[in-house]
Amino acid sequence: MIEGSENGPQEKVAATDRPELDNGTDQENPKEAPSNKEGHDTPKDSASSTKILPIKLDILKSIVYGGLIESITSFGVVSSAAATGTSTLNVLSLGLANLFTGFFIIIHNLHGLFKRPRYQRLNDDDMPQETIDPYKERLGERHRVILHCFVVLVSFIFFAVIPPLFYGFSFKITDRGCYQEAAIFIAASLACVISLSFSKVYAFGMDKLTTVAVYTGITICGSSLSYIASQYAVGVFATYDFHKLAAGYLER
Repeated sequence: MIEGSENGPQEKVAATDRPELDNGTDQENPKEAPSNKEGHDTPKDSASSTKILPIKLDILKSIVYGGLIESITSFGVVSSAAATGTSTLNVLSLGLANLFTGFFIIIHNLHGLFKRPRYQRLNDDDMPQETIDPYKERLGERHRVILHCFVVLVSFIFFAVIPPLFYGFSFKITDRGCYQEAAIFIAASLACVISLSFSKVYAFGMDKLTTVAVYTGITICGSSLSYIASQYAVGVFATYDFHKLAAGYLER
């Protein structure tokens, strides 16, 4: 009986202690309320930053998609035309023709990229791991397709026009062989390629040194081979008098 009476009060004390602990926890919550308020402010700031950042990345991806390859191609076309000793007007005409041809190609590529279906990436066990959207990887979210197309086309036109324009301003018909003007033309074209390479590094999280070195090397090697091949072709045509054959064919 004594032990029972002792257990009874102990149980009552334990029961009364529980509400006090609960009250203690309830009293501690108001102390954490200011930190929660501050926490509510930071997600809003982070949410606003996350809304702006994807748009910037989409614009950067679109600039790279439209300008990088076309800048390399246009540089090669102008280098090839300059090697043949043609006039500045003919070089500008070739650059403009390359611009119009590439314009239809880039529109076709954009349409094909938008129509490409999503696919699932497989792991080592040939099990589907995640769903990949090719359009999202290249340009960004699909609901910004109008923004992407506009930026891609503007970037394509801008970087395609720079090599022939710099060639036209640097080279005149009377001073076509001046190395100073050639250096300006080459430097402007390489600056476009290098800047777009750095943009691709930032947009896609690629290795900086490798990406810049690869695209710069492609540009230099491609334009150099175009220049050498054009000079060799001119020598071959001059040796076998193809220009006379063409003139005789036109007289018929």
